[in-house]
Amino acid sequence: MSIRNVTEPETATKLGDCVNVLLGMPTNSVDLVVTSPPYHGKMRRYGATGPKMTAKEWADWMLGIVAGCVRVSRGPVIVIANGCVQKGNYQPSCERLIVAADDAGIRCDRPVMWHKNAPPNRKDWFGNNWEYCMAFGERGDVWNWEAIGTPRKYDSGGK
Repeated sequence: MSIRNVTEPETATKLGDCVNVLLGMPTNSVDLVVTSPPYHGKMRRYGATGPKMTAKEWADWMLGIVAGCVRVSRGPVIVIANGCVQKGNYQPSCERLIVAADDAGIRCDRPVMWHKNAPPNRKDWFGNNWEYCMAFGERGDVWNWEAIGTPRKYDSGGK
């Protein structure tokens, strides 16, 4: 990896449907993708029309977007999303996305849950106080865990 001095960061903003925008972007043309798509069950809040998606339909739709993002990104693709709670029942949309990505050869490296630490503001507050943070990439290491952790004290097997 080469290091270069940048006095002005190279940035670009593209506005449009992400599926269409991704199709027009060259492979490995960005360093990082961070996205927070409409959550399954909340699509209409963002202007979607038509019937509601099931958790599987949402995961299939998102898989196309994640695959496009992985293609254009040299680094990880970070997706912040939440499962959906409908009538008290949890819908495993994020889990479905992780499995679908794995089946398609896209790695999700150790998804974590971010707790929003927000006070209860509605009856089903537990259904809205956390989100998945998923890091997708091509097979192999998505994160450099040594760069973000403390050095291990012992080698594998103890002292």
